Amino acid sequence: MPPGGGQPEPGMAQTTRNHLRTEVRTFLIVSAGAFALGLALGFVLMGLY
Repeated sequence: MPPGGGQPEPGMAQTTRNHLRTEVRTFLIVSAGAFALGLALGFVLMGLY
């Protein structure tokens, strides 16, 4: 994350685009992690029953 100062940056659109890209990447990582966790949990439950 870029340090947010008190003054607005000259490339505001670029900053917003980078911020959105970072949010999308974080969302994808979290989604993939949750999917893998659910998959592993499903396999464990199938193995138990």
